[in-house]
Parts: sequence; C-alpha cells; structure tokens
Amino acid sequence: MGETSSELPHLIRAYAGLDDVDIIHDHTLAGPLYRHRPPRIPVVSTIHSVMTPALCRVYEAFSRDVSLVAISQHQANSAPDVKIRRVIHHPIDPATVPPGAGAGGYACFLGRMAPCKRHR
Repeated sequence: MGETSSELPHLIRAYAGLDDVDIIHDHTLAGPLYRHRPPRIPVVSTIHSVMTPALCRVYEAFSRDVSLVAISQHQANSAPDVKIRRVIHHPIDPATVPPGAGAGGYACFLGRMAPCKRHR
C-alpha cells in the first residue's frame, strides 16, 4: 500500500485481465490513476490511508470517475473536498475471533503488513 513503484507491475497485469467483470474494487493508490483500465467498467476504490492534504488532492482527482469508500467517518471528515460515496467499516468484529493456542489450522489477520505499522 502506497508503494506505487512496487504496485504498478501487479496493477498492470491485474487490470489487463479484468475486461469481462462487472465492477472493479481497487485497494491501491495507483489503480484509479491507471489510464488503461477497461473502458465502461465502474471502479470503486477503498481509501486505506490517513487523509493528508497531498492525498486529499489525489483522491479529489479520483472522485471524478471512481467511487470512493472511506473506512471510518473520521477518515471521511478529514477530507471535506473529496467526494466519498460511502463509509464502510471493516467487517470483522475482533470479539468474534478469540485468540487460540495456534492449533486451529487457520489464521485471522487484522490489519496490513507494512513498514509504517512496525512496533518501535
């Protein structure tokens, strides 16, 4: 997330294979700016970033032809000039996934792995 140079090769390959879908839900920063998206397929983009003034300008440009979703009301309120279509909170209630001993054969990960999330 937010590392555009590493996102672009994956994004180009992904968009090349999406000419027969009904809608594209993009979670990248670069995707909505990609000029070779399949025509006439609507794009929804979920914002996963803190809305800095610079990012507000980027998302404001997106909102001309991409429907934007915020993940919290605070995030939406932080971007008053950005056309946010909906606020959709993350759908997992952590209370429904109790921690276990690790023998369950599955993992539940809440969040994303990114350098900015590391513990200092």
